[in-house]
Amino acid sequence: MTNMIRVLYVATALDSKNSIAAELTKALSDARGDLQIDLVVPHTDTIDKGVAPLAKRLVHCQAQIDGSARDISVLEGRSDAHVRTFYLDATEIKSGLSLDDDAGIIATAAFAQGVCQWLINAPVEYDIVHCEGLLTAMVPLYLRTICAESPRADHAKTVVTLNGTENKATVDMAWINRLGLPQNLTSSEGLEFYGKMSILKGAYLYADKLAFPNHIVKNNIEKSVGSDIGMEGVLFSRLGNLETIRLGIDTDKLNPRTHKALDANYDDDDMAGKKTCKNALTKSLSLLKNRPVALFIGALNAESGIDLINDILDDVMAQNVNLVVVGRGDKVYENAIQQWHDDFKSQMTWIKDANCADIRKLLAGADILFVPAKHECGCRLHQIAMHYGCIPVVRALGAMANDIAPVVDIDANINHENGFACANYDSDDFYNIAMDAIDLIQTNQWKTICHNAMTKNLSIAETANDCIKVYDALK
Repeated sequence: MTNMIRVLYVATALDSKNSIAAELTKALSDARGDLQIDLVVPHTDTIDKGVAPLAKRLVHCQAQIDGSARDISVLEGRSDAHVRTFYLDATEIKSGLSLDDDAGIIATAAFAQGVCQWLINAPVEYDIVHCEGLLTAMVPLYLRTICAESPRADHAKTVVTLNGTENKATVDMAWINRLGLPQNLTSSEGLEFYGKMSILKGAYLYADKLAFPNHIVKNNIEKSVGSDIGMEGVLFSRLGNLETIRLGIDTDKLNPRTHKALDANYDDDDMAGKKTCKNALTKSLSLLKNRPVALFIGALNAESGIDLINDILDDVMAQNVNLVVVGRGDKVYENAIQQWHDDFKSQMTWIKDANCADIRKLLAGADILFVPAKHECGCRLHQIAMHYGCIPVVRALGAMANDIAPVVDIDANINHENGFACANYDSDDFYNIAMDAIDLIQTNQWKTICHNAMTKNLSIAETANDCIKVYDALK
């Protein structure tokens, strides 16, 4: 087909709480017959568990790190729904991508350079490169600098999806040289931000389109012209390149009406099964019967906002609320969670590890989900919770600000409201919305809130439609 649009979708993982790669690429392929979607991910120690044997492609890729060439192999997996998946394999990439330490930064840069080399040497020419998240944002940076002379790189248009503007993703300025980037990027017109190198600024400067998960982030940026929000000089110059790509979930796969692992099935018209799931959960975890169940799932660190829950814990537990915490993290936070359990044995349990099926059972049995995140995140857990009738109590950040119509007056009629949200990272504010949610759980208003949450359109198909609009605009 002469009008075929070839898209290279770049992600850090196939299936994780922060990646929509597997679901979205399939939805894109299903949505339009003129899209050819190839997916490329790092070949890490864990990403290919359960994956069929991978074929090695005869394409030579290299990354320049610390002045030496690092070899990268391209492995191809089986096609799924017309989506081909490629894995970039190198010693530097095996441990996973991050910006938290030297090994993670090297892995992130090596993966980005490998993507660029694949794009330049692949059997097909890609029209669009869609980079999912901050850890892939070095791809347009490399394409427009060290790969700028390549006709393939010049042809490809780039989209970077970002969670928001808070995380500047800064590393030591010395990384500009170590990662093989041009020396002129050390200036304030380049990647410099308060004496450090900013990965986010690289996305701002070099991506053709910057996409955020909701219109609120985009609107706030546009309304902030003249304000100091960090990197405003470059960001405000790109206002015409800002887009919205909403996050979504596979609502057919994540469905309490059909989910076989649940103790009972239910939907927004008949919630009896959810009560059965709640009773089974409290019994299995030896928690108080017939009490509200609150749930926290996430990394136990400062970024997750677990400190806000710690600040209000005594008041929450005084309401005879059961609390389930799922996750691992920093030792100081793990010690705190253990102390919570020691103090409130009959009301609190800590699950250190849980798989996807376990999490869905937890969401089916819980009344509310705490998401007090300190910064914007790409996690779609609140969406899954809503679909399972587990009402989010959150900070209004990222996609959560878009998806949640918060209850603002518990004494007023509930119309379209589907959750509880506060704007500030403040324990008093979070306490207020948590208490509002707990107060309503046994009321008819709560049934309306659950109905609104479960019927909210959060489909991955809507994400695909947003992507296609951006692709068409670039094409």
